[in-house]
Amino acid sequence: MISYLYMIIAGLLITFSLTNPHLFFLSWFAFLPVMAALKNQRLKKSFLNGWVLGIVIMIGSSYWLYYPLIDFSGLPGISIIIILALLFILMGIFYGLWALFFVYINGKKEIHPFLFACSWIAFEYVRFKVIPAYPLGFIGYTQIEWKSLIQFADTGGMFLVSFILLLINVYIFKLLKKRSFKFVIPLFLIIILIFSYGGYKYKHYNNKQYEELAIGIVNTRVPQINKWKSSWIEKNIDELITAANKFENIKLIIGPETSLTFDIVRNEYYREKFLKKTDEIESYMQVGAQSIKKDEEGKYNSVFLISPTGEIVDRYNKRKLVPFGEYIPLYNMLDILNKIDVESLKAGEEEKLLQAPFASWATSICSEIFYPLLYTGRFDFIINHSNEGWYRNSNLHQQMWAASVFRAVEYRCSVVRAGNHSWSGVIMPSGNYNNIYKKGEDLSLKIKLNNESTLYQKWKNYIGWGAIIIVILSLFTRIYFNRKS
Repeated sequence: MISYLYMIIAGLLITFSLTNPHLFFLSWFAFLPVMAALKNQRLKKSFLNGWVLGIVIMIGSSYWLYYPLIDFSGLPGISIIIILALLFILMGIFYGLWALFFVYINGKKEIHPFLFACSWIAFEYVRFKVIPAYPLGFIGYTQIEWKSLIQFADTGGMFLVSFILLLINVYIFKLLKKRSFKFVIPLFLIIILIFSYGGYKYKHYNNKQYEELAIGIVNTRVPQINKWKSSWIEKNIDELITAANKFENIKLIIGPETSLTFDIVRNEYYREKFLKKTDEIESYMQVGAQSIKKDEEGKYNSVFLISPTGEIVDRYNKRKLVPFGEYIPLYNMLDILNKIDVESLKAGEEEKLLQAPFASWATSICSEIFYPLLYTGRFDFIINHSNEGWYRNSNLHQQMWAASVFRAVEYRCSVVRAGNHSWSGVIMPSGNYNNIYKKGEDLSLKIKLNNESTLYQKWKNYIGWGAIIIVILSLFTRIYFNRKS
């Protein structure tokens, strides 16, 4: 039973690191109990141990899925708990399989640092590819406060940062267990590499001179339970316009996800009313709304770019939807069981950059910030519109912010976050940020423009694929030698 306790402790350490960025150092030791539990473990028990670890990580990183379901699905609380329990149990299987594979390919010998790190990265990457709708709980996101380490993201993305973090864990474990100086050397070399390469990169991008763009960020604190009431449509419009009118000498004003709560394509009355009010604003505006396309049924979660003359000049439709938030998996079955109409949004298909005379930029809506290579083109910065009022005061806010920091470093461009009940602000190409705004403040800031390409954009997720290849080769090697012996 002690091995299961070790796994629970490890899962909690990872959860604490995901929840509070200042506890990032807990992840340096989070895998020590995992290695202690798996050392010389039988295959069946190793799977069960890994499964427990996975369930704890899944609960800790996504317990907040309960909130939109209890508030808006119409399902009873016990049904929601059962659904989420099944989800966490199923997702935990990935970690059980990881533990099983690692124990098998590692054999009875001492834990191999490179193999341990590669096997974990391989299964994290497989989980990311097989179930892309669940991009949560990745350990790299715990490290945004270690600025030197996250600089490696421009070379190998989040998975390279996770790989280095795992190596640190293994060598600390070996050093504490064996008390041998020979394990100090590789640990020391890793730390030197992090502070030399990472420190240089951080200083370079932090001090680099960029062309700057003046922007305004509108943040709101609209209660989710009131947000979509018809009586709040004009209140939401007025709040957005009032905030926008306060900005001076601004090129672009950015509002939250679904800052307009009417269908801007279908509802001509409110569309004209809103656009008429934008005539007083001498800036481009980018605002969110759920809307149909012309002559097409089904709504999209979209953002619209509006010119200073009050014209809608472009649109982006969200491509990666949130399960249980924007669409309900197996919603037809839920309709039958619950006898209510469950509406799911449609996913956009087109990769699109929005642009104005002064810049071009990539747009992501809410959870899309979790997808590292959502865009393949060149652009000056990234905007992330969000509405996190669905999820109350949970650690989703921290995970969204952490993902935004990684996207800034991976693309070496500024990331702007505007939202309702979300953490807002600007993250610079170095991954640095001066403030996180959590109280719905409207912000007037300057962002740095940078459209250079990084190695990560060119090489993509080679770390994930490389880890998979190494695990497969190690598996065949172990099978070969087991048969030979």
